[in-house]
Amino acid sequence: MLVRDALDRSACVTEVWSEGFTLDYRRRPIRTITIDGVPWFALPDLCAAIGYDQSAASVVSQPSFPTFAKRIAAEAVDPEITGKPENVVILSSVGVWWWTHLTCPRKGQNVAAWAKRETLKLYPHPEPQDPRVFIGLKPDGSLPPYPMKYSGRKTEWIALNESLAFGSRLRNWTPTSFQASTASY
Repeated sequence: MLVRDALDRSACVTEVWSEGFTLDYRRRPIRTITIDGVPWFALPDLCAAIGYDQSAASVVSQPSFPTFAKRIAAEAVDPEITGKPENVVILSSVGVWWWTHLTCPRKGQNVAAWAKRETLKLYPHPEPQDPRVFIGLKPDGSLPPYPMKYSGRKTEWIALNESLAFGSRLRNWTPTSFQASTASY
């Protein structure tokens, strides 16, 4: 299977020599492939699993969708299967969360939590700042949208918010501001 960058469909980023595998979400098959140990989930299968038509997949083409959370997978040619191999959009677990947030957060929060659980089962020791696995700040430095209750991302968002607040306090810190704040004690 060839995996391409989602922005430049002609550039082959990674060639994956994996057959891929299928995971079940509520008895619905989700085609999955791992890239550098991180599982990526087929978007058409996610749409079918939660009852969306394929038009719901179009939100991954919006500028607000993070490019690091999606890829294009091209199925390898198999002489035993008739027809032309398809290009399939695949999402990391963070991509699944963004996709469900941009379509219908309430309806998609369970599949987003499932994708995160499956990712951590298959990739148990990710780097804490890995954007394929954990939510992070938007490119403009702002927080991502607040996650739904059962999305599996609230704790990450709260930690991100607290680190952002702590970071802003550190950026504004000077020795004189420290002395002024402790003078009243």
